[in-house]
Amino acid sequence: MDLRKLARFYDEHTLLAEHELREYCLTCQVPLDKSYLHAVMPRLLYNLFGLTHKVLLAQYKCVAASVSFDEFCDSLQQPEIRAFFFSRYPVMRRWMDVLAMQWVQQAGELLVRFSADKEAIGARFFGSDAKLEISAVQFGAGDAHCGGRSVARLEFANGCKLIYKPRSLRIDAHLVELVDWINLNSAADLRLPAV
Repeated sequence: MDLRKLARFYDEHTLLAEHELREYCLTCQVPLDKSYLHAVMPRLLYNLFGLTHKVLLAQYKCVAASVSFDEFCDSLQQPEIRAFFFSRYPVMRRWMDVLAMQWVQQAGELLVRFSADKEAIGARFFGSDAKLEISAVQFGAGDAHCGGRSVARLEFANGCKLIYKPRSLRIDAHLVELVDWINLNSAADLRLPAV
């Protein structure tokens, strides 16, 4: 049983979320390329799967004697089957909608912020000549806060990696300044990640 085949159930939400992300980026005047979309889409599928897989598998167990798992997964694309699930599980449908829109906000906000700071990030962390093209994004590196936002690990096509925190890092920057001052004025050799 290949559980990835359940992804057919999410087509409506992934297509809508992709459309909304394109609109978000268009409004913010930030280009959205296929590589970024490919990098962030797995998190949406992961969230939707986590929310729905038990319901889908329970329904499959009810029909397993007469339908193969592949046939069941194929049926999930049919409008009447989807309507059945959403009428029977309206709260699940509402949470699927919420997760999709939270993903749009998080993925869009990350891209907009990265686009605005791309040159500064390259200069500060990787050298000013670094070509920073996002190739992978792993959301969920911490607890979700503020509408589903979470820490993300960015990987670039050139092999560089960066941790993104969806909040102000002013406190972190001041801590780095304090540690630098302590190191300069004492025998301490404290280290913190660059911010």
